[in-house]
Amino acid sequence: AVAVEGYEKESDATWYFTPKKTGKPLVSEPFVYPVDGKDTFMVSIISPVIRKGEFKGIFGVDYALSSLQQLVTRD
Repeated sequence: AVAVEGYEKESDATWYFTPKKTGKPLVSEPFVYPVDGKDTFMVSIISPVIRKGEFKGIFGVDYALSSLQQLVTRD
């Protein structure tokens, strides 16, 4: 697990505040992120952590769209 910084401002961190406000998972719009020096299309899948009705945080994963495409088209 990695501690994330930079989520103090809602306008900069919809990936944090949307699941917090809605209590529902979020799948981000595709975005480009450098991986091993190569621009890669990614999506984030994020879920709120709620315990006894109280928001505790989020957990999420980032997936390269090429990896998801391989899963979908696998025979």
